[in-house]
Amino acid sequence: MMRGKAVRARRLLAGMLLSAGIAVAPQAGAESLRFFTLGTASLAGTYYAAGRAICRSINAEGPDDLRCSPEPTPGSQYNLRALEAGELEFAFVQSDWQNKAYEGKGPFAGAPMTELRSVMSLYGEAVTLVVRDEAGIMAVEDLAGKAVDLGALASARRGTTDRVLDGLGVDTSAFGRVAELTSSAVGSELCAGRIDAAFLVIGHPNTFVADLLQRCALRLVPLDGPEMRRFVEASADFETFVIPAGSYDPAPEPVRTVSTLATLVTRDDVADDLVGYVARTVIARYDTLAETVPALGRRDLARMRKAGLTAPLHAAAAAAFEPAQAGGAN
Repeated sequence: MMRGKAVRARRLLAGMLLSAGIAVAPQAGAESLRFFTLGTASLAGTYYAAGRAICRSINAEGPDDLRCSPEPTPGSQYNLRALEAGELEFAFVQSDWQNKAYEGKGPFAGAPMTELRSVMSLYGEAVTLVVRDEAGIMAVEDLAGKAVDLGALASARRGTTDRVLDGLGVDTSAFGRVAELTSSAVGSELCAGRIDAAFLVIGHPNTFVADLLQRCALRLVPLDGPEMRRFVEASADFETFVIPAGSYDPAPEPVRTVSTLATLVTRDDVADDLVGYVARTVIARYDTLAETVPALGRRDLARMRKAGLTAPLHAAAAAAFEPAQAGGAN
């Protein structure tokens, strides 16, 4: 369904595509283009990389009149609001934020997104504690008295970090200082020594983390132990996660932590044929997409259909899984 701002944006971009001569078949005029948007996150993040790879695949190999645009955004909470307003057809959101939106928790209290529908689960987004070597932080208990970045207020990163720290029983008032940075500012603040540690919520391997670890003397610190395991057992939208050994040059050992999951969502009123086509494309070309975006990892259809999904599967997405799973594919 095309509504308000989304309609105007699509028409404008369709005209831009045509005027630039970008992959528009001769028979597909501006009025016949079927344009849809996929909300991602920052240009430097895995969401945008995954969205760009999916849209490139659809635009290169899909119907001549279908165009997909990966939209850079502030992230999960923004994506959910834009999806609700009809400004996006699809969006990537963290599984814990999907849960809040569908069940009416946190900023969605009293106004659950009952029209929210899952398309699939994709990959784990690990809660990643990055610290300065000189800060002497070997475990989360060592953050007492330190300057720690938790993420900007109202950001998805901040909401996830607060929830995990609460699950660990960590009192942030014991920190020397709490910073509220955007993700892009974390590297410069760590390397300048203005903060001692930062929590990121991110897929691995990740070029942002790799570059960060090369810029100055930083380390990844595990989030593990009995409290963490109890938190995961009580949380359907989190799971245990291991950043594999050798993922980054200064991190030769595996790092145990927890993760939320990157999920692809839509609304119940988005057309069945469009949702089905997007779902089938990702399922069929998953391995090729993972070559471009390594954080996607190995295709696991059973996990993609269920893990971290609070909102019901869109009917067309559920149907897209059936042929592959019936054939015994993973």
